[in-house]
Amino acid sequence: CRFFNTVVICVFFSLGSVDFTKFFSSTKRGNFSVVLLGRTMSRVAVIGGGISGLSTAHFLKQWSKTNKCWIKEVTVFEKSNRFGGWIGTTRKPITIEMTDGKVQEQHRYTIHVEHGPNSMRGGKSKELQVTWQLIDNINLKDECVPAHAEVQAQRLVYCDNKVVALSAKKGIQELALSVWPNAIGRLWQINKGANEDEPLYEFCKRHFGKRFTDTYITAFVNGIYGGGIHSLSAQCATPFNQLKN
Repeated sequence: CRFFNTVVICVFFSLGSVDFTKFFSSTKRGNFSVVLLGRTMSRVAVIGGGISGLSTAHFLKQWSKTNKCWIKEVTVFEKSNRFGGWIGTTRKPITIEMTDGKVQEQHRYTIHVEHGPNSMRGGKSKELQVTWQLIDNINLKDECVPAHAEVQAQRLVYCDNKVVALSAKKGIQELALSVWPNAIGRLWQINKGANEDEPLYEFCKRHFGKRFTDTYITAFVNGIYGGGIHSLSAQCATPFNQLKN
């Protein structure tokens, strides 16, 4: 929408799902160009200071310089007291007691707990190229930490107040234990809500059971989507939307 010589952009998409190059180049034609490239327009407001909003603001500034358009000011509005959305880091001090014979020592450490998406896929898709372009533009390329095969192979899940190593065999066992109870009754529930949208958590709980959903799928969704399994739409989450359809 447009008001008081300002174009407002509401950001609903995720960074990984939008080709910003194609998005901004397409604004040169069609009705949208009348709004975005109008000579009287001088300010742009981006609603939402998550990764999508910040990236949109960054590429708008870059795009306006390249195309010499009339965007003089880009302002990002965020309702919380910090930017970044789901992405963030919490630093927590911990104390570990170690006993060696009769000597007891205390070691203090600071651990970093990462929130939101914790990795980035490789590949040569246009979306990933835009992401790498953003990382390069803000001089973060040297801070990227490459993934190692031995680390990737060791998946850990915090469950029942302990850290558990994840394996395909254990996952199948947990799925069987979760789905088998009341399996006959569950068959009648599979198609319930199939034609309507619902939270991803409810969809997975109905198909795979509460235990498997709480232990594995919640961890999976947190790693891919950065959280929000109780509010994330099952229709919008791949590959769950394919299973739903």
